Amino acid sequence: MIDKISNKISSLVKPDKQFKDKLQIHFPPRTMRESMARNEKVKHLLIIGLPRSGTSIFQRIMNSFSGVFVAFESIYMPFLGDNSVESLQAYFFEMIKQYHHLAVINRDILPKERIKPFTFDETYHYFGDKAIYNTSDDFRSRLKKAADSNIVDKIIFIVRDPRDRMNSYFNWVDYRDEHYTNTVKPSDRDVTETIRKESEKWNKFAEDVLHYDRNYDKCITVTYEDLVKPQAKGIDRVISHLQLPSDEINLDYYHSSVSRTSIDKWKEELDADISRQITEYCKDYMARFNYQK
Repeated sequence: MIDKISNKISSLVKPDKQFKDKLQIHFPPRTMRESMARNEKVKHLLIIGLPRSGTSIFQRIMNSFSGVFVAFESIYMPFLGDNSVESLQAYFFEMIKQYHHLAVINRDILPKERIKPFTFDETYHYFGDKAIYNTSDDFRSRLKKAADSNIVDKIIFIVRDPRDRMNSYFNWVDYRDEHYTNTVKPSDRDVTETIRKESEKWNKFAEDVLHYDRNYDKCITVTYEDLVKPQAKGIDRVISHLQLPSDEINLDYYHSSVSRTSIDKWKEELDADISRQITEYCKDYMARFNYQK
């Protein structure tokens, strides 16, 4: 029955030859056993942050290391379920295969330094993924499970000045509106109510981050600002925490992944009243991470 359905789908989907050539399979599929045997010492990394805090930038930074593969916008299996290490290894190899295809497709569009040729032949130190924080009981219980579990080896929290996060969100909305003309813009009252509600989540995030940072050796907190500053203090801490060889970083890929002009842009671009509201509602968050300036 499954074969009949598969054949039916194949008969309906007929991509043009040029697109099909670009999606050719470069690697044979691996079984779970092969994946486990090949990478039995690979560790697993979890990145957690609020929206617009720099988790995607941090993914690109981590991928500038030759021995690190952090999947983009995928589901972190041990964090969201009770998957075995064997299943996890096979999962990440499937992701590597997919991203290799994306690199092949985009090699004439993206700058060379932004494409990392993931292959099965690399020796990997870490496989990783990210999760966007929320205050649900389910998420927080799974976070505790990840911290207590020996499947997740390292957890890195990313924090950012909430005023820059809000400014980044507004810029993203403007970008989104250019592509989705029916998007409804929030009124000033909606923004105020959103800030009030969201600040509760942001303050709870700060509370949880400090709890795990102080009580679990596997957890550290890195600020967005330290990641993108020229001194790169944040990445030095990450290298030390993950015990990565510093000479394995691809500097071109790293520098192309960050924008050093994104710090304190709220001072020039964010509405003064919105900035004041954030400072008032998020005072716990800002105090905990020294953003009271």
